Amino acid sequence: MMMKFPKFYYFLDSYFNIIWDFSDLEMLTLDYKARETLEYKQGLIKDLYDIKNLNDWVFIAQYVYEHGNRVLNHQKLIAMIDLMLELLDSGDRGKVSL
Repeated sequence: MMMKFPKFYYFLDSYFNIIWDFSDLEMLTLDYKARETLEYKQGLIKDLYDIKNLNDWVFIAQYVYEHGNRVLNHQKLIAMIDLMLELLDSGDRGKVSL
């Protein structure tokens, strides 16, 4: 079975893991943007748009809890997704528009 939101999972596991605080999200997202390939950046952007379009914040909260060991309410999740999209989906060639 294919995992939902594989690049978002990778971001939670490899960048925004439990040792970091929510206040570090901007720095970690910019680090991801600087280090990862275009394929991975576009994949994460697609996952983030898919999450927004899903609009099931209970499911996303459970996903983040299971894969990132974080308890985030839906307002924090929306803020997280919006910030990440703002940082990732601006100023790059190959911008993903969904």
